[in-house]
Amino acid sequence: MTFKSSDVFKLDQAWWKKHKPLTVKSTGLGATINTYLAAKKAAVDFSKKGTWEGTEQKDDPLKGAMDILTITLPAAVLKAEKACSKHSDAVTYLRTAKNVLKAEHTALTKLQSDFAKRYGKVRGDLVMPAVLAVHENNIFKQGAHTLYKDAETAANDLITMGKSAAALTGQAAYKLACDAQSRFLELEEHLEGLKDLAESAQKEYKAVSGFSNQVPKLTDADAKAVLKNVDEAQKARNAIDVYRDKAAVFVQSGSAQLEKIASSGAGNQTQMTAAEAKDRIGKLVDSLFKVKESGRAISNTLVAYLQNLTLAEQNLETAAKTLRMDVADLPVYCREALLNGPKLQDKITKLHGQFHRMKKSVMKTIPPALLNDPAVAKKVVKLQAESADMDVMKSGMDTKRADCDRRAKVVIGLVG
Repeated sequence: MTFKSSDVFKLDQAWWKKHKPLTVKSTGLGATINTYLAAKKAAVDFSKKGTWEGTEQKDDPLKGAMDILTITLPAAVLKAEKACSKHSDAVTYLRTAKNVLKAEHTALTKLQSDFAKRYGKVRGDLVMPAVLAVHENNIFKQGAHTLYKDAETAANDLITMGKSAAALTGQAAYKLACDAQSRFLELEEHLEGLKDLAESAQKEYKAVSGFSNQVPKLTDADAKAVLKNVDEAQKARNAIDVYRDKAAVFVQSGSAQLEKIASSGAGNQTQMTAAEAKDRIGKLVDSLFKVKESGRAISNTLVAYLQNLTLAEQNLETAAKTLRMDVADLPVYCREALLNGPKLQDKITKLHGQFHRMKKSVMKTIPPALLNDPAVAKKVVKLQAESADMDVMKSGMDTKRADCDRRAKVVIGLVG
């Protein structure tokens, strides 16, 4: 079977089995989809009828479903995508999973919120945030593992380049030096990403560790759940720190290899051509566009909070109806906005920094004289436009976050 361009990823094992390329062997995606759907059903039932009493952390259906959604299922989709690499229509279809999984994440988060409301404010203020902090740090850990493996690959590539550098001369030596410089810049960028993740994981751990002092307010089962989550958040943070420190060693060894390659190619370098400069800046623009779009998705989340809070200021009943909740529950939504606002702003700040580091790293490799070439100049104009958009997004995020905080506090006061 083939995929239509309009097909969107479905959480349906039978559909996937029917449509996946016949030449592709089973990847386990269908089975993982079924596992998730069963876990989600258990989570729905638990959110309506379950309690923390006597429920061990490992048996919590809400956590189980979230773990499959954020760790196991994305890994299964990626495995299927790699297996279907020769089938572009299947790859395009699988890449639509991102938005579907995001919607599922929103649904599960609502189940957790519903459970917290039903089961009591003290438990909701301590147990659920502890669970969510662990999920956040586990997501960070997955991202850190990917960055670490990319950094390891880049470091190994530099070692391979270093071994062949001495035998090259002329244009070949110069091209190798340029390739090595680009690879090293990527390696540095991976390290910066790991530093950002380590910082974010530390913040989550610091926040959740503060709950330890409040466990006497909870039942024994809930207290154990909180303390176990504190421990899990710390373990995830420590794992990320290890990835970061190992990547820092890669950067040191990569720097030595880069010097070796540059030394071997000394005297053989020829000027970069306009075509090469145009291609390099063009690839940079494409990469920066993806970073900017990631930032836009984050910004849109804060905009949604702001729109709903603005509506609530004007009419509490209309806002409650829009959010499908009682007016009395609006302060819960406001506190959620106050909690998530700084996180969203922090993510934009980090993306903004990543954006400009990438821009600076590549542009410093372009000879100034080539910037006057018409074709190169045209690419530079696109680059500056992307840069301006990112700067506006960053400054706009700061303003929106402050406005969101103010309106949330106003609505809390209105509900009383």
